[in-house]
Amino acid sequence: RDELGRDKVIKRPFYASQALLRPGLDDFSVEAGWQRRNFGIASDDYGPWFASATFRRGLTSQATGEVRAEAEAGLANVGASGDVLVGELGVVNASLAAGHNRVGSGARVALGFERQSFGLSFAVHGAWASPRFRQLGDFESTLTVDREVIATAGYGFGRFGTASIAYVDRHYREQPAAAIASLGYSLGL
Repeated sequence: RDELGRDKVIKRPFYASQALLRPGLDDFSVEAGWQRRNFGIASDDYGPWFASATFRRGLTSQATGEVRAEAEAGLANVGASGDVLVGELGVVNASLAAGHNRVGSGARVALGFERQSFGLSFAVHGAWASPRFRQLGDFESTLTVDREVIATAGYGFGRFGTASIAYVDRHYREQPAAAIASLGYSLGL
């Protein structure tokens, strides 16, 4: 309402996501320490040292970029990723990482899409790694993930709760693949 009492209503569509930063806004983290092994099974079981750093920057109101580096004894990885808002549909994210470790050099690529809304929300994410790529914390080669697909969906019924479904399909390098599906319903009291 202006000084003469005239009302002006402006309608603009928008999409908000925690993956996106405002243009020019930075977010960063630095971590260092010793990796915890057998969490919940054994006390005081720590592995090798590690260090990692992540830097994110809001490039535009629709795009955020990220760079990451991580290292431990015998392993060093670097990577870049980006999150891009596609119209009012949702956010596409993509990443590429490369590194060198005790078994050789390798790379990992990931691609995903997510949409969050008041009613239906869903996400799908896929990642693929070359045979010699290892991530920080890959202690045992039998647990190293070769490729994975994760899909989730949920529908909010307002004060009547939310129904959700999730599916995870993981293929390991040295053991059989595992697929898990789950259904859920939550209600706030």
